[in-house]
Amino acid sequence: MKSNNESAALKYARSLASTLRNEMTENHAPDVGVILGTGWGDCLKLKNERSRSLSDLDPRFADLEEVAGHRRVVSYGTIGKRRVIALRGRIHLNEHPNSVELYMHVRLQVQMLLELGVRTFILTNAAGSLRDDVRVDNIVVADGFVTLFAPDMPLFAGVFRSPEDILSPELRALALNACPSRLHPIAGGYAMVRGPQFEGRKYDKRFLRLTGASCVGMSTVPEACLISLYGGQALSLSFITNDAIEVHSHETNQERAKAKSDLLGKYLTAII
Repeated sequence: MKSNNESAALKYARSLASTLRNEMTENHAPDVGVILGTGWGDCLKLKNERSRSLSDLDPRFADLEEVAGHRRVVSYGTIGKRRVIALRGRIHLNEHPNSVELYMHVRLQVQMLLELGVRTFILTNAAGSLRDDVRVDNIVVADGFVTLFAPDMPLFAGVFRSPEDILSPELRALALNACPSRLHPIAGGYAMVRGPQFEGRKYDKRFLRLTGASCVGMSTVPEACLISLYGGQALSLSFITNDAIEVHSHETNQERAKAKSDLLGKYLTAII
């Protein structure tokens, strides 16, 4: 039996999905949903693209502040024969700590796509390296998650699923083979921390490295948890914007990802 909060969230997600469905020319669900992380937001070009801001889609999103590198926009169109819907930026769990409304927004940005019928996702992010052999401009194709240091997920009581269950070996193999050589793809683990502060270089990263993860970021796992509720599958891609020891900033990370925007766009297009 669903709680009142869970039922309200589902009703809200279905309402948003219905609005999107009515605007689309097709009567069936998009083939692929893409969540574009830091620096990835404008890299994907869709044919016959239409876009809506989340605040226009529903006024309850209007209270969200714009975060650098994350536009509150949903776009849909085609790539080849594939129907694609994309969030050109994500809502993070670190934007307003301890906010119930924020948790609902993080959930709804994905659940509205799931209620639209999307079951295959590409989740992208910018991440920091935890290993000497994982370098800036590499792509880490996640084969697992480290969730020990992640915040509470936007789920309701009684949900016992693993976000790793959605990681498709077939999609991972496709991503490792489709990637332009200049992005140097490798399979590896992704560790999530809440942020918004960066993890400490001297001690935190040394500890995170002991988990076996290849990179660390502040997103993706919440989306994976929600996709697992619907039995979907996903590919998780991390563009490495800083190495394991350098001093860096969010602005630097954005600049490095944007500098490779053309390559990242070609990569996603090839996968789709």
